[in-house]
Amino acid sequence: MQDWPDASLIKQKRIRLGLTQSELAKRSGVAQAIISRIEAGRILEPSYGVMKTIFTTLHAIESDPERTPIFIPSAGELMNPNVYTVTPEDWVVEAWATMKEHELSQLPVVTSRKHVVGGFVYAPLPESDIDKFIEKKVGDVMSDPFPIVGKKTTLPVLAHFLQAVPAVLVVENEALVGIITSYDLVENAIKRSSYGLPDIEPLRPYGFHKTSVDM
Repeated sequence: MQDWPDASLIKQKRIRLGLTQSELAKRSGVAQAIISRIEAGRILEPSYGVMKTIFTTLHAIESDPERTPIFIPSAGELMNPNVYTVTPEDWVVEAWATMKEHELSQLPVVTSRKHVVGGFVYAPLPESDIDKFIEKKVGDVMSDPFPIVGKKTTLPVLAHFLQAVPAVLVVENEALVGIITSYDLVENAIKRSSYGLPDIEPLRPYGFHKTSVDM
């Protein structure tokens, strides 16, 4: 009996081929609910027959000489290079004013050389804490840096990050060169749809956060 690849690779291969779960279900004959449960880890030991069918289908699609290669955008293509930032020495009140002016929900905190050292994120405060908060410097209240990626990082990886954080930062030669938010991924999905391109993966992002620039 042939050993098939680990079930955890199904989602990875499906996304790389530009297939949704429903499309894979239609092509393989395996119910979408089963594919969804396997990808979510809710079926720990799928049957040999199901595994054979799914991986045989994925291999056939991948090997089809007439298949149009799926373009999966990278961070360098999705990022916005116009990033509003603050430094640890800036006052919180100044950072807050920048966020309000540009309708932002987050700001990267960088050094004078654009090295990322933290993040400044909007969060409601009890009224009793506001006066003390705005008298501080950004470095006193900043959070850990947002996830940092390179320009070649692909959309599925970015979507995974943005399920839990408001922004992903793109760095080149240790310097900040761009920012990506859920807003940018939704914009990309809309553009793909308008050109008749298949979705890479249904996005379930953390939330809608306008990127750090007026669109």
